Amino acid sequence: MREGQGWLIGEVARLSGVAAKTLRYYIGLIEPTLRDGSGYRDFDGSVQGRLAFIRNGSQILGAFVVGRVAAAEEGGCRESGDEEEAGDRRRL
Repeated sequence: MREGQGWLIGEVARLSGVAAKTLRYYIGLIEPTLRDGSGYRDFDGSVQGRLAFIRNGSQILGAFVVGRVAAAEEGGCRESGDEEEAGDRRRL
């Protein structure tokens, strides 16, 4: 972690063993603490626990369900999840 700032996405990737590309996919489930003027995302230490939850949960429940649980935990719902859920109902 840089002094006075959070981890950059590459640092989070290195520490967690999750590819930076995957972390970018998870934006919405993991939120940067701040985004600087250059567009760099800074994450605080809580991102490690959140990533562990997402990775473990997706292996057990599937990524869609984990996204819904993570959104509910934060008191909201991702719009893309609503569209996916509607698509799931149409396939049934």
